[in-house]
Amino acid sequence: MRADNRRGRMGLEIGVTVFVVVMVVRTLQPQFSPSAEHQKAGTAEFNLATLRAAIESYRAEHDGRCPPADASTGTILGLPLDQMPENPFTGSRVVRVTQQDRPAVTVAAAHGGWLYNDSTGQIWLDSDPGNEW
Repeated sequence: MRADNRRGRMGLEIGVTVFVVVMVVRTLQPQFSPSAEHQKAGTAEFNLATLRAAIESYRAEHDGRCPPADASTGTILGLPLDQMPENPFTGSRVVRVTQQDRPAVTVAAAHGGWLYNDSTGQIWLDSDPGNEW
């Protein structure tokens, strides 16, 4: 009977140990894996940096002129990109033209891609959050 007792106790100890390890992992996991919103923010910053670099590249090659926007297709013409990157918060690639220097968040479209000032070359996310970067 002693062997049966030890075997039962060992099973219980292993079960408790596994439970404790699982609980510790579940508790620590959110601290080490970024949330979906953090991932979207990181993607947004990267896409904005890509667009701003492409706009500056265009300006360097065209005597400081900003690339024109095409309202019918919702794109910026002449950029050295295969396609417009998407706004990770909305999934849209569409470009809207604005003449504001720093558009208010209330100007942002609900399903927008990008806001672009074609006279200054500034570009922002056309969503909330939008003009913070």
